[in-house]
Amino acid sequence: YAGARTATEQEMAATLHFDLPGAALHDAFNRLALSLDSREDVEVPEGDPFALRISNAIWGLSGYPYEQPFVDTLALNYGAGLHLVDFVGDPDGSRDSINGWIAERTNDLIPELIPDGVIKPTTRMVLTNAIYFLAGWQSPFDASLTVKAPFTSLDGATADVDMMMMPEAELSYAQVEGHQIIELPYVGGDVSMVVILPAEGQFTAFEASLNASYLGTLTDAMNRQTVTFRMPRLELKSKFSLATALKDLGMPIAFGGGADLTGIASVESLFIQDVIHEGVVKIDEEGT
Repeated sequence: YAGARTATEQEMAATLHFDLPGAALHDAFNRLALSLDSREDVEVPEGDPFALRISNAIWGLSGYPYEQPFVDTLALNYGAGLHLVDFVGDPDGSRDSINGWIAERTNDLIPELIPDGVIKPTTRMVLTNAIYFLAGWQSPFDASLTVKAPFTSLDGATADVDMMMMPEAELSYAQVEGHQIIELPYVGGDVSMVVILPAEGQFTAFEASLNASYLGTLTDAMNRQTVTFRMPRLELKSKFSLATALKDLGMPIAFGGGADLTGIASVESLFIQDVIHEGVVKIDEEGT
């Protein structure tokens, strides 16, 4: 976005709800990142320490004439340094370098973000963002209480899973219109996981109605109660392209030959090839 101009910039701003003018927007993102970084300084006597690390980088073609204001904006506001690689002569080696950087910053949870064949000799820039979160529960689950138990999926099928249990715990809990909501605080108490179990048979309708306002209604109803809580030990993985979604949401120009990214470089026509997102969530007795 920092390198977009004219209609490309306008579409991106409208789609991504960037309501602040350019310099103020980038400064706001910088302040947000600094605020999140400051949350990591939580000392714990035992268990997993709190970690929330956000890393950004620019991967650029060596010798390519990138616009200096663009490079400076990303370095100053996003901590994104420019790593020089050889997309033209060694696209596979460039991919290995980028994937290695992502793997290192996600503790190897995401070892290969960019698939084979995505980076080509025509690639001019790759922007990478990695977020790593690690936190122990304020009150960990007792691993000796984890047992195999049936879990019912949306289609009615059941499977035996490792079910964790927290008996007679003091937690914030509510039941609203049949939906159950509970809050599990992490070490330090500054952040927490909120778990919602929709009323039976209403999952799809609940999912469609869940927005910030309704989530606020649910969380406002919570109060401290003594509960027995069960949830599966989980490892969830998801990977997909966001290109089609972003086009459908209102910013198609950026992905085609008519894109105006002259704020990045003006020697040739640039456009966004793809936006690849991958996420991994692991939840066990110790934390997330």
